[in-house]
Amino acid sequence: MSEREITISISDMREKAVYQTRWGVWFFISIAFIASFVAVLHRGGAVEWYALTLLAGLIVVSGLLPLVASIGLDATRRSFSVEVVEGQDACIEITFQRSWRIPFVWIAIEDSERNESGIDERPVYFRSVHVPMFSKEQKVTYSLKSLTRGVHCFSPISVIVGDWLGMTAIRRTIIQENKLLVIPAVPHMQLLLQAKAVGEDGRVKGHLPQHIKNNRSSMIMGLNESSVSSAWAGAGPDSRPYRDGDPLRNLDFRAAARGRGLFTKVYSGVELLHTYILIDQYRDAYKGDNRLFDTCISWALRSVKDNVEQGHSVTVITNDWIYEIANKAGVDRRANMSELTHQLAYLRVDSNAFKVERLSEISGRLIKGGTLKLFSPDWQDDRRLSTLADYATEHNMGIELYLIVRHSVATFAMREQSRKLEGSGMKVHWVHMSEGMETWASSEEGVNDYAI
Repeated sequence: MSEREITISISDMREKAVYQTRWGVWFFISIAFIASFVAVLHRGGAVEWYALTLLAGLIVVSGLLPLVASIGLDATRRSFSVEVVEGQDACIEITFQRSWRIPFVWIAIEDSERNESGIDERPVYFRSVHVPMFSKEQKVTYSLKSLTRGVHCFSPISVIVGDWLGMTAIRRTIIQENKLLVIPAVPHMQLLLQAKAVGEDGRVKGHLPQHIKNNRSSMIMGLNESSVSSAWAGAGPDSRPYRDGDPLRNLDFRAAARGRGLFTKVYSGVELLHTYILIDQYRDAYKGDNRLFDTCISWALRSVKDNVEQGHSVTVITNDWIYEIANKAGVDRRANMSELTHQLAYLRVDSNAFKVERLSEISGRLIKGGTLKLFSPDWQDDRRLSTLADYATEHNMGIELYLIVRHSVATFAMREQSRKLEGSGMKVHWVHMSEGMETWASSEEGVNDYAI
């Protein structure tokens, strides 16, 4: 008889039948066996011997064989890669061995993993059922699809041995400590569309480049006719809030005339040489959506990469650590980027909102003329954002907000909030998740064969 197997992908184990021994059935079989044995001793007829033989065979096949087959079971797990990029797949191989070549039993392998860095991430389960007959070793390979950023820890392997009649299920738990690190993906931008640039008189003056990105990341949309502003209202993409000491000839008088406040024009070639990346880890801001948190981290990493390539010094600030990539000779910035990417893979949300006091801890390292960039989905918290804007103004720094949302079309509340924040001197970017971020991690799907 050829070996047969079934592979099942399970999103929630509670929805599937759990293998277990039918103790009630075995109780009645035991009573019937004892009664048959007593009948053989008293009468010894053919019917009594037939019943005793039938029940004894049932006990051997459905009880004794699975019990013996479960002795000496062992299983090992191997991952073909210990580190992958967010959105990629990982291949896992489980090898189980047994000491006895016992036929007429089935063996089920159950495995699961959980993202320890995610926000209430649900476990991903895998189950594979085999009828090995006389084989002592079997290999099972499955894939984890569309992995999310974080540290994925595997649970102990469960090996269940049972009989064909479904009356016995003997479970063995084998401890295997394995971890899989999924580093955040850097969003890739490509020029896809052109958006209309509307002048003050309401007429179309030309077209602006509209960028859309792929690779399970997010999209920045410009506020033209159907989206949200990614530029400072009344100031244009080449302006920033006025700071003490800025030349008067560089003032944006048009923005001041429209009541947007004082702005300074920034001409090409004039760049801010130090950028501070702030990542919001406040759990309540994400409302249990781990994909928002991953989007926030991915775009923060993209901002770091862009600033490093432009020769800027970058400091990433979280609730747990501070990492600086300095623009100095002899510094291996590629190694720094790799180290930062790995640290971001371990980043988790917590119950503490980002506070200005965190910046006060490094106030001696803040450089005037630098830029603060906050990545957060909490666009409705006026008080916290205003406090951050006041701190940036006090320290003569620019501030940019990257606000992550689930939808791509601006609501009225978002537009009003954008005007309010821009009026406070903050540059606002609205970022929404692409379709790739809507997927969940899952194990391999598909049935190779049907189990008995």
